[in-house]
Amino acid sequence: MVLILSDIRMSGMDGFDLLTAIQERWPQLPVYLVTAFDAGGYRERAIELGASGYMTKPVDFSKLRELI
Repeated sequence: MVLILSDIRMSGMDGFDLLTAIQERWPQLPVYLVTAFDAGGYRERAIELGASGYMTKPVDFSKLRELI
């Protein structure tokens, strides 16, 4: 199985832009977004854009294994 696990806050391109680009080329590829800054609307925007999941840091790796 292939999936993308990406932070939302990155330099150059944020996780939302990356998610949009991936959805355009490979819509079947699962993308999970992660953030340490759970700002208002992040979760909703991630789901709206097609993210397979959304997590806050620190990542609970047992929960991540369950999701995968």
